[in-house]
Amino acid sequence: MVAPLPARSLTVLVVEDDDGLRLLMRQVLESAGYQVCEADEGFQALSVLLQGRPVDLVVSDIRMPRMDGYELAAHMLALAIKIPILFVSGYVSDLDAPAFPGPVLPKPFDAEQLLARVRQMQAVSA
Repeated sequence: MVAPLPARSLTVLVVEDDDGLRLLMRQVLESAGYQVCEADEGFQALSVLLQGRPVDLVVSDIRMPRMDGYELAAHMLALAIKIPILFVSGYVSDLDAPAFPGPVLPKPFDAEQLLARVRQMQAVSA
């Protein structure tokens, strides 16, 4: 009997302008079995999404140069890119929570908090 093929590991697009934090998030997610692609701001993230690479979840900083997380979410909506977004921000107290287009993980966070939120988003979208 042939063993079933393993399910495709989920792909997370990490969008973060801080190189060190982006690398750390990548390492945490990859160590938990996720495939990770990266972008350092919203325009680059949008380019990745428009290339047709399968992405299951976007984890995006909110405040970034050029195109921020709000704008990225708006472009995704306008282009009918229906991928859940988990936002991360060090400025949670400044956010207009009721008007915000997705859940927010406050910075600083540790590896377990990031993985717990990603798994939670994965369960909701499954």
